[in-house]
Amino acid sequence: MTPRDFLYQHTHIAIDLDDTLIDTFSSFLTVSHTVGKLLKCSRIEDITNYRLEENKHLHLDRNEVELLWKNYWNNIMSYGDIPPIPYSYETIKMIQEKWIQCSLVTARNGSDPQKRKHTEMLIYWHFPELFHEIHYSNHYEWESRRKSEICKELWITLLIDDAFENALDMIENGLSVILMEKPWNREIQFEHKNLLRVKNWEEIQRYI
Repeated sequence: MTPRDFLYQHTHIAIDLDDTLIDTFSSFLTVSHTVGKLLKCSRIEDITNYRLEENKHLHLDRNEVELLWKNYWNNIMSYGDIPPIPYSYETIKMIQEKWIQCSLVTARNGSDPQKRKHTEMLIYWHFPELFHEIHYSNHYEWESRRKSEICKELWITLLIDDAFENALDMIENGLSVILMEKPWNREIQFEHKNLLRVKNWEEIQRYI
């Protein structure tokens, strides 16, 4: 099956937000690499696991990570401080023109009104009128849900994401994934007929 066929066999797809649509980690490091244990971590290439506490060379625990993220969100002055990933907007427009419905499924906490509003305004700022549905899986919260569960409820059969654990979750539930290459998934050796690896949105654009 060609990459083009892989994409076109789906009529409703889900797209992740952080580090798939917007460059969250690079923005985070711009603010946070001057703080404490992140002094030597200024590039996204320095991150080998998107769960920062799992990066052994950083010597961070979960509480420290939460404080770093809290500091980051408090220092974001505008939605423009978190830029979109290159070619993401244009590529999604092209996908929708092929009559493929796109919904946004994010790991962010939608139960917190402030975080939910920030997320919705961020999406409106960078991706106006592209997403009419935003679904939250609430990772790190007690009411967290797997993305595969949300996708099945919505009859979504393909997820575009950067997290390998989400890719594996989808595949184990009979669904498909386009995995966007990032430092935290680059070295993972795994192949499956329902998995397509791509380097970036520009590569996806070539398949449309």
